[in-house]
Amino acid sequence: ANLHTQQETLGEIVTEILKDGRNLSRKSLCAKLLCRLEHATGEEEQKHYNALIGLLFE
Repeated sequence: ANLHTQQETLGEIVTEILKDGRNLSRKSLCAKLLCRLEHATGEEEQKHYNALIGLLFE
């Protein structure tokens, strides 16, 4: 399976958070990314989510 771009992944996560009626924040983005990282099936997918988590703390 092809990984999404970072922008596509963040867009999906933002949409999920807003549809859940939650506030969009660095904390909520990080929580969703950590959840996805825990369920990642391959090394590339893990790298993808780790890179996105890293962006939140630059």
